[in-house]
Amino acid sequence: MSLAGQFSLSFELSRIPELVPVIANAINDVVDFARELRKSGSDIVVEQDLATVFLQNRIEAKFAETFKHAVVPTDVASPFRALPIYFMRGAGPTVRRALRNQAYFSMVVQLSMLCATHEIISLSEGLFEALRLRLRGAPTESDSTFSPDSLSGVLTACSEQTASFPWHGYLAHISQALGVPYGNDYNLPRPPGPNDLYTNTEHYNNYYSLSVPLLQASLDMLAAVQSLYKDNIMFIDGSRGCCTMVLWAHYVLGHTVRIEGCPNGTVTFGAGEHNVIIVFEPPKTTSAAVPFGNRPVSKNEQPCIYLMDATAMPRLKIQRDDEEAGVEIVADLKIPARGYGESMFAEKLDGESERIDMGHVTSGMALLFSEHIMDEAGEGSNQRLLRMSCASNISNVLKASAFILGDTLFDPRKARYYRDAYEGQGIDAIRPPPSLQVLTKTIVSWELLRARAYDLALVILAFSAVGNLNECESLVLGPLTNIHAI
Repeated sequence: MSLAGQFSLSFELSRIPELVPVIANAINDVVDFARELRKSGSDIVVEQDLATVFLQNRIEAKFAETFKHAVVPTDVASPFRALPIYFMRGAGPTVRRALRNQAYFSMVVQLSMLCATHEIISLSEGLFEALRLRLRGAPTESDSTFSPDSLSGVLTACSEQTASFPWHGYLAHISQALGVPYGNDYNLPRPPGPNDLYTNTEHYNNYYSLSVPLLQASLDMLAAVQSLYKDNIMFIDGSRGCCTMVLWAHYVLGHTVRIEGCPNGTVTFGAGEHNVIIVFEPPKTTSAAVPFGNRPVSKNEQPCIYLMDATAMPRLKIQRDDEEAGVEIVADLKIPARGYGESMFAEKLDGESERIDMGHVTSGMALLFSEHIMDEAGEGSNQRLLRMSCASNISNVLKASAFILGDTLFDPRKARYYRDAYEGQGIDAIRPPPSLQVLTKTIVSWELLRARAYDLALVILAFSAVGNLNECESLVLGPLTNIHAI
């Protein structure tokens, strides 16, 4: 098979009997269902075309049951006391159909996984580019229903309707096993300075963000390995997207994945013969135990992805075309709302005492800010009134602080102490606690930590308006840059 002919591989896979999608007549009333999908932001035609692509990959049986159990419950909750805002959790139209139809189920699971690790707008652009490149070599140019906007609608629907699934738990385990950071901290509110803890933010981004060539290759190579596991091996030269690829290949699809040259050495996920190999560094610097002594290695900064046969000969090679305009897919890990603040500070500070002090700083800021929240008195009036009584406000902020920061970082007495210490000061005048004074001079800038505490305090204020915080248990939050930008 020609190395440039991914279309030939996808066509070959489509001829396998068990992969022929039975999508026609999947719904009784197509028009009504199409209207329901459109209300959710998705599209019936785009979903069908995506299903034909992702059906090639069979979801691992135990994982499929776990996923169905997590997303089936559906209910509507109104957690806010005075705002007409509702949380609808569980299966919407896209997921309900997926639970009845294997083709759509495979699509929903894999798109939900991709949304859990990527920002949706850049993911839709990257997926569109990957699908376009995948069709190069097709005998005729076919009309495509895909566009970045149409893909974004389907991705958003899958993400929202499967938000209760704990992808973050799998990713945290993978990152710990490999010895790489887990968190959103490459999304900083400003360009990192010389005193920031992480100066090479792109490096951490790469562990979760798939490149377009890697996404393009995965659409067919993972299916080829799964269908003909004794004859095919997927080889990835480079660490870009390694955590997401382990999640996709091993946990979702059931492959045995071997990772070489990661900070923890050689790590294998699964039992039996590995059929997906990821190498952090060029093969010459890694263990000679891997049976590919003469395997080709990319000479470019962008890694290559190979589909190899049993004799280590490449059947297919995917890499970035230097003549193509590059599309970057941005990593965006979702963190559970409960304990969100602890995750934010854990990526900045190694010491528990420093993280605890930053939690106290944050809750103190939130208490101080809450006393200045004002509402308009009414239409046609220039008066402004405090939103609620001081006692009620303090109680709600303390509850929200415990929810967002977690029990480890929250102490109501310390929160009140820092509130009193900060009264009458501007944000720029707030100085670091004693435990952080040395650290912020040598390792991480106090300005960055203070900005993070400020943003988290605003998150706490938002959640202080929630009547029942237990209703937010399954809520996941994106990077703090969304708060900072406001």
